[in-house]
Amino acid sequence: MRKLKIGVIGGGAVGLLLTAFLSEHFNVTLYTRTEQQADIIRENGIKVTGVTKKSLNPQLIKSIPQYHEEVLFVTVKQYHLTNILDELEKLSARTIIFLQNGMSHIEQLSRLKQHQLFVGVVEHGVLKKCENEVIHTGEGRIVVAPFQPNNDYSILATISEKTNREFPVLLEEEWYPLLAKKLLVNAVINPLTALWKVKNGQLVTNPSFQNTVHMLFQEIWGILELDHFDEYYEYLLAICEKTAENESSMLRDLKHGNITEVDSILGYILNRATSQNKDVPLTTFLFHSIKGLERNC
Repeated sequence: MRKLKIGVIGGGAVGLLLTAFLSEHFNVTLYTRTEQQADIIRENGIKVTGVTKKSLNPQLIKSIPQYHEEVLFVTVKQYHLTNILDELEKLSARTIIFLQNGMSHIEQLSRLKQHQLFVGVVEHGVLKKCENEVIHTGEGRIVVAPFQPNNDYSILATISEKTNREFPVLLEEEWYPLLAKKLLVNAVINPLTALWKVKNGQLVTNPSFQNTVHMLFQEIWGILELDHFDEYYEYLLAICEKTAENESSMLRDLKHGNITEVDSILGYILNRATSQNKDVPLTTFLFHSIKGLERNC
């Protein structure tokens, strides 16, 4: 039986983890941003350590965006999406799954009308150690939902069936609550830990920090217009406790002198607040604080 051909766009932590797991069941091509990373992976393979241990030598590693595969997972950060969207717009119809933090990319997906589009979140804990190695810090799921009505679920159902035991890919019906829930968590944890230079757990163990967490949560909640306030606040606190010893991705980016994803996370919330004629002083303060810290890196 012919194996499904899948392309993974992006050689970051999520892209490497996806390639490692999906390659066991499908013909996977990993598209890296640089030829240097492609060469390293061709020579040394991909290594996964942590809660999962894997070592594999994927056959197809490319830095040139050919994208011949029938399914594409887009795992790059949002500030690298522009050129990729230009290439995807030229392709014939296929299934494309976007796995980004934040939601600012949502407005750009209308360009890709010919494709079956899905958006999703990654619940795994994963850190990129070097160009070909990731640390799997926590098992989780990939959860996706259709971006357009009447999408064909058959290909995603095939992926889900094959990977269900070790690397679950789950399907939900509505994309907005799925992405908004993840955004809410990222919008609170990332900027506060990055500004205060603390690990996630200190947001709940330090009473003064937790007071600010609650105020910021309330402010963002009002902009995202979600339901079940108490349930989602408890979920946020649980994430802080579960990842207590972790550093947020935004804090790590600042430590390493990298651009953060503050535009796609808090920037999206600021744009929604403007369209709703609402003031969000805490979000505004945090956005400009992180942008200022980026410039000092």
